[in-house]
Amino acid sequence: MIGPWWIGLALALVIAGGYALWRLVATARFRRATARPAAPETEAVTADRLVKRAEAAVGRLREQTAAPRDPVLREQIGDVDDHAAEILADLRRFADQARAVERSQRDIAVERLRRDLDASRRRRAEAADAALQAELDRSVHALEEQLAVADRLDTTRRTLLARIEAAVFDLEGLGVRVAELIVMHDTAGAGDTEARLSELTGDLEGLRSGVAEARGLSDAVLDPAAPGKAAAVPHRPPPKPAEPERPAVVVTRPGRARWDLVAVAVVVVLGTCLAADFIPRGGSPAASGTRGPDECAQTLAFMGELTGDAAGDGPGEFDAVVLAAAQDNAAHPHECQVRVQQYDTAITGEVVESAKLIVEDPSVVAVVGPTYGHEAESAVPVFEPAGLAVISPSASDSDLTAKGWTVFHRTLPSDDDQADAAARYLTGTLKARRVFVIGDDTHFGTDVSARVATSLGGAVAGKAAVTEDAADWSPVVDQVRRSGADAVYFGGWADDTAPFVQRLRAVLPQIPLVTGDKVITETFRTTAGDAGHGTYATCPCVPVTQGLDAFRSQFKARFGETPEYYAPEAYDAAQIALAGVRAGQTTRPAMLRFVDAWDHDGLGRHIKFGTNGGLAVPGLHVWAYQSGSDGYFAAKAAIA
Repeated sequence: MIGPWWIGLALALVIAGGYALWRLVATARFRRATARPAAPETEAVTADRLVKRAEAAVGRLREQTAAPRDPVLREQIGDVDDHAAEILADLRRFADQARAVERSQRDIAVERLRRDLDASRRRRAEAADAALQAELDRSVHALEEQLAVADRLDTTRRTLLARIEAAVFDLEGLGVRVAELIVMHDTAGAGDTEARLSELTGDLEGLRSGVAEARGLSDAVLDPAAPGKAAAVPHRPPPKPAEPERPAVVVTRPGRARWDLVAVAVVVVLGTCLAADFIPRGGSPAASGTRGPDECAQTLAFMGELTGDAAGDGPGEFDAVVLAAAQDNAAHPHECQVRVQQYDTAITGEVVESAKLIVEDPSVVAVVGPTYGHEAESAVPVFEPAGLAVISPSASDSDLTAKGWTVFHRTLPSDDDQADAAARYLTGTLKARRVFVIGDDTHFGTDVSARVATSLGGAVAGKAAVTEDAADWSPVVDQVRRSGADAVYFGGWADDTAPFVQRLRAVLPQIPLVTGDKVITETFRTTAGDAGHGTYATCPCVPVTQGLDAFRSQFKARFGETPEYYAPEAYDAAQIALAGVRAGQTTRPAMLRFVDAWDHDGLGRHIKFGTNGGLAVPGLHVWAYQSGSDGYFAAKAAIA
């Protein structure tokens, strides 16, 4: 039996050694792709480099689809390279669009426009003549429109580059999987080929759909025949200093090691050679070996709206997560470098599908997000059975902690907490004795107005429920006037609060108005106008101007802008997950236990989670903000 044994052993070594060599090559390629360049590259150069990688990947696919010895398998995978070539054509088009966008950006003098805008606003504030104010209003509007165009162009450019990068990684991954499919088919037979081929086909269709979606997105933004398609401006704070290039986020990585399949192939070969002999079990475990310090199996996923009209809080939260990961990786240069992967629900358009993608990536050990409560309601039921820890920095809906979830956590107080704080602020700080409580019929408006009324108790002068997007606010303002109230609480979103406050100020110009955090938006500032000045708002968000100098300066140094609302909460959420990785909690069950037991100070508050995932600490620090003469909200004080 010496002859068959050595033949089988030699074949086994060839299979295992060949796979190990391929794995080393794939890992080296991945490291080169994800290494930070010595000097920043322009977007156009990056696009060109990515397209070259895509061309190489498609060339390899063409060679691989002609390689199988089995004619049936060759026919089954024969159209993979054709579909890949179609995707490559789209990627070349995206690269051309990225270059066109960059050229357009160079034609917009953003810094000069911002200086002109600041000067025009100051002159408008100082102007006493109505005609002069009107002219300056037009100047301000024109400058804001130009800056909005610059912001949209920048968002479009970064989205195009992210799409190209993701598609390139997917194409390279397809090549690796086709090679694996061929090797396994030729060595182990066709037993698993059908299932793996079906999975491969599904991935290819998903890639084509993603590219088609990106094509539609870029057409909608860049179509010169339809400029109105790009007219929507995200509800973000006022124009800020020029934004330097954001760090690239690794979207994917080489396929996970499949030593289990290699082990199967080795057993098949040895079994063929030694069918009549006993083959001892319990050899080397199916493991991928020791990882290098920069080859990390842990990914931190960020989930939320990063583009589009609803991307108010998401971009700032994502930047805070990137900052936390960058600082943590720099502090551990010889350890695993944790990656951040973004899932923009505004691009996918489907929260559940994004959640499934996160769950299916075995490297993801925790999720920061979702940004909003309605996203959490759809995503967390997907994360729950997977035992994947979820830490939201801004989903404050009170009922999210009453659904029996075991994976959900948040680093901020709830809407109930801010409603209770609003009642204390009304009767304590503002000394109101009779408060008229109004709520619109949104989920947020209904919940907080009811909670405020309960907290106020006998101090309620009257209550009213209004319809979202009401056309006439005179009836409810007349109810306020007739009630004799000395203060008003309005629970609702900016779209309703703005026209209400305009009518309220026309009738009762001095009565204090308190509302919730949903009005701290550009929509309220521009729509309410002067009538909105002096409005109070509660927010469970920690003000970046209150004792967070180090965080604010680090954030601005990296991104060129001041952190926005909920950025500190996102930074805290990321720090918890990163601490778990450094503590060796690198499986999902271990990470979930680690997050559950967290009990440490964050940037602006102590963080300890209750059994329902909400904060279980005294002094939750809901803050009072007030709109100034420029319409922007500024923090006043924590509400005792």
